[in-house]
Amino acid sequence: MSKSEIEIITPNSYGEIIINSDKSIPTKEKSKILNQISDLLTGKSNKRSFDELISKFVKKSEKLEDRERNPLKLKNVLQKVENQLISEYHKLPLVHLLYDENDLENEILSIKINDIEASIEGDLYFEDNYEFLREKIQIKSYSEDYGKIDLLLDVTPTVEINNKNYIIKTLSKAEQFKSEFQLCYTFLNEAISNRKKILWEFE
Repeated sequence: MSKSEIEIITPNSYGEIIINSDKSIPTKEKSKILNQISDLLTGKSNKRSFDELISKFVKKSEKLEDRERNPLKLKNVLQKVENQLISEYHKLPLVHLLYDENDLENEILSIKINDIEASIEGDLYFEDNYEFLREKIQIKSYSEDYGKIDLLLDVTPTVEINNKNYIIKTLSKAEQFKSEFQLCYTFLNEAISNRKKILWEFE
């Protein structure tokens, strides 16, 4: 993805946008920024002092004309991302969902084993050893039962858990976020047809 495409698809903070961040940051100042982030996370500093430090190196704007985006350009980049998720699904993370063999509509999020409630975890991308876990489902207990159940199951079309058969469905990232992509396209198509620019921000 090109630099301009990354800029188009990356949402800005609600109410403001960085319009110039090309100024290089000296090593000494980078250290100050890291210290400020640490202080901010531990409650020793506040966001205002952090923003004042950052403002030396980036220029922000709250003007509507700076924050508005071209909906057609954003739609084109989103479609490019979706197409890449589809074409390269074999390289990308997978999501595994568990279903009762008699109910293929409602995903099972937890299960009881020996009267202990355990979570079904089929999206393990953020685990350190994801390459090993890519084709696994984890069943794990938490809270007061933490550690009592911790199972890894191979992903197969059907699996038996606690003497009961279940179905496993596997989704690519494109399939996982299909409805979100469609919501974006509907919104952007409406803006395009009405010749309106849009805001692409998060709170």
